[in-house]
This record gives sequence, C-alpha cells and structure tokens, in this order.
Amino acid sequence: MAQTSRSLLDPTRDTASVLRRVGILVLLVALPPAAAMARTGAVVAFAIGVVLIAIAAALDMPPNRLRQTLLRLTGSTAVVAAGVAAVWTALSLAWTPASAWRAAASITVILALGLVGFAALPERMRSANLYPAPIGVGALALASAGLLLGLWGDEGTEGARQIERALAVLVLLAWPAIAWLRSRGRDVEAVALGLSVAVIAAFGPTAVAVMAFAFGAVAYLSAQLFRRGAAALGLLLGVLLLVAPALLAVAHLDAVSDQAWSGAMARWREALLGEPARLLTGHGFGSLRARPDLPDVLGSPVLALWYELGIVGVAALAVAVAAGLSIASRHFGPLLPGLAAAVATAFALGAAGIGGGALWWPVSLVTTCLLFIAMQRGQFRSRRPRAMMGFGRSQA
Repeated sequence: MAQTSRSLLDPTRDTASVLRRVGILVLLVALPPAAAMARTGAVVAFAIGVVLIAIAAALDMPPNRLRQTLLRLTGSTAVVAAGVAAVWTALSLAWTPASAWRAAASITVILALGLVGFAALPERMRSANLYPAPIGVGALALASAGLLLGLWGDEGTEGARQIERALAVLVLLAWPAIAWLRSRGRDVEAVALGLSVAVIAAFGPTAVAVMAFAFGAVAYLSAQLFRRGAAALGLLLGVLLLVAPALLAVAHLDAVSDQAWSGAMARWREALLGEPARLLTGHGFGSLRARPDLPDVLGSPVLALWYELGIVGVAALAVAVAAGLSIASRHFGPLLPGLAAAVATAFALGAAGIGGGALWWPVSLVTTCLLFIAMQRGQFRSRRPRAMMGFGRSQA
C-alpha cells in the first residue's frame, strides 16, 4: 500500500501542473485589468504567463510531442500561409530602415513568445484552469467603467488613450470568455457578460469599440446560424485585406475637394504606388515608424500591412485568415462562433487604427489566440463507459 502511494506522487508533474495553472490564470485574470491600468501592463502579464506555461511544458512534456504537433500542422493551408507571411516578415527586416528596428524587434519577440506558448500548451487542458476566464473580463469591465466615470469630461490625450486601450482589450477578450461560458452550458451568464461589455463600450469616448463589438456579434450569429458562416467570414476578411487601400480611396472620393484631405491622399498614394517594386515587397516590417510625414490614415494596421509587407505579405496573410477560419469550422465546435466574433472584432479594431503601433495591441491579439487554443483543448470531457447489461447474469 505504501509503495502504491509513493508511485502516485510525482513532484515534477505536480510542479508543472501548478505552474501551468498559474500561467493560465495570469493570462485569464491578471492580463485584462493590467491592460487598463498601464500601457505595459498587458505586455508584462503576457510574458510572465507564457514563461510559466513554457516552464511547465519543459517539466512534463513528452520528448516527441512537439515534433508530432509540428508535423500535423505542416499539412494545413492556413499554417503554411501563416508561415510564408512570417518568413516574408523576417526577410523584410533586411530592407527595414534602421530607425524602425526597435519596434520590429519588439513585435518579433511578442510573436515568438506566442509560438512558444502555443507549443507549450498541453494536448488536453484541464477545464478547471479555464473556468476563471469570465473573471478577468469582468474585472476589466469594472476597471473600464471606473475609468469612464473618473475621466468623465476629461479631454486629456492620455486619459482618452487609456480608455481606448481598456475598451479595445475588453471587447476583444470578451469573446473567449463568452465562448467558454456557452460551451459549458452557461448561456445566461454568457448573455449577461456580452450585454455588460456592450453597454460599457457604448459609453466610450468614440464609437470604435462598440462598433467593433457589434461587428463581432454579427459574425457570432452568422457562425452560429449558418454551417459555413465562419468560413464565409474568413473569405470576406481575406478579400477586404487585399482591397483595403482601394476601398479606402473609393470611400473618400466625396472628400477630394477638401484641400487638406487631398494632400494627405496624394502622399498616401505616393507612399504605396511611387515605387512599383516596393508595392510588391513592401518597405520592411516596422518601417512605418520611420515615416512620421505620412498622413494619419496610414496609422490603420490594415493599411500599414500594405506599406510594410507589400502584396506578398498581405496575400499570405489573407490566405491564412480565410483558410484558418475554414479549418476552424471543423475543430473548434461550440467555440467556433466566439472565435469568428473575435476575428471580426480584431479586424474592425485594426481597420480603425486601434493600437497605433503600441505593443499592447499585438499582445492582446496573441493572447486571444492562445486562449482559444487552450479552450479548444479543454473541451475534452471524459465519460463513463456504458454498463454491459446482463454481464453479471452471464457470469453466474
């Protein structure tokens, strides 16, 4: 009996379990309110959470699991396209201006940490580690409400940016929490959380957050009601990535008579079309930081992709988004509507220029991806085998 008890004790496995739980809790509970409190709050929480999960994986991960995971992924169109985009982004650093290398290096580190976190997540995540997901979003909602009340009528730039940051992270991270609640059968709680987020976002200084959340809600309903809704959304977003500059130009044709806007559009067209070779290759990842003379319209991350990565990079990303949502339709089950909503919300926020190159924005995107992957791996539910009727009588 004593030998059996000793065999059940595994200090390494138990330590890994504790570290993994703490790491997930940091991403779920600590990161959202930290994003509202400070610009670097989300970055610090993200790094701590991923490092703890990586240490846990180093302690208890089977030696061949990482290789098997990578082999399974190589056959996916979305992963191949994302890999092409990543390789092209890395190559573009060769022609990125030296003054923009700092920002490019920071984003590269964040993406690398995201890949480490993805590789370190276990094949089966304990559901108990994921149940606190609504707590972090709820804390961020309360913090956002407090900021709105405390800064009511304050026109200061820093206060407005803090509210913008808090609301952007709120409407984005709300979708993993809502998806998890619904997958656990907590529909009332999911609806209450969604309504709370919508109400708080509606009181923001601008309509960007609430409009992005509404766009996400439409995507959620489409994926919930139609079997190919998520795949259609991915195709739509991929097409929008490809035609974003043309759509922007067409959308503002009525403002050409305005002299200031006409000058801004002229500089924008020159930046993208002045060098045909650069339209193909882009000016290098992070190069937008070296062009303070460009109009504010280039602050939109969607358009920044065109300037920095060119047609090659944007096309690869468009294929990755379209193929990714198509593949997710087969693997994410009840989480799929929430995933589609998060992608739509992120696209809307990016198109509106949220983030402005700050590091909390890519951290929020990568964290959302990691949370959905962890929740997808936490959908496993063990079931007791069905009793064999008449087994006892046959033995008698």
